[in-house]
Amino acid sequence: MPDLTGLEQAEAEQRLRERRLTPRVRWMTADGAPGTVRRQTPDAGEVAAAGTQVTLYIIKARELSDLEKIRKVLNDAKILTAENFGQVLRDDRDVQQFVSAVRDTHAELLRKIDGLATKQDVQGALQNLATRTDVQSATGALEQEEPARKRFEELKRLIQANSSGGDAPTPGTKGKSS
Repeated sequence: MPDLTGLEQAEAEQRLRERRLTPRVRWMTADGAPGTVRRQTPDAGEVAAAGTQVTLYIIKARELSDLEKIRKVLNDAKILTAENFGQVLRDDRDVQQFVSAVRDTHAELLRKIDGLATKQDVQGALQNLATRTDVQSATGALEQEEPARKRFEELKRLIQANSSGGDAPTPGTKGKSS
């Protein structure tokens, strides 16, 4: 019986068929490369007649824990240096398509943003708007302008009358003479 441990499943089965032995596969969870023979029965070195069934225990891929997944990503990241990252970008069609899609999306967003007002534009416009207090103050001044104009005209008449020496009404008497 040959030693088949560590071989890929297909190669181990081929070697058994070449010796006219019948492979039987059993899957197991174990450390090692998935798809490889972890152990076999009968064991390596034993005598086996033609037609003997040989059980190959093949390592199946097991579900990684979250911590193992993180470690795998970190290890992959260590391998992926800046130099070979550039090569991947040049060689990998999927990455090129992804980069192209990102560029297209970015360009489309820039076109949409181009017509929108910026935060500075909005702040500038708000600074130029009159506040409610400004409007109330201006309205109040306009409301008080007419009485003030009338009072000014009355004072002007009094001054003119006093300077001409004539009888002029005293302020507040509205033209009554004594």
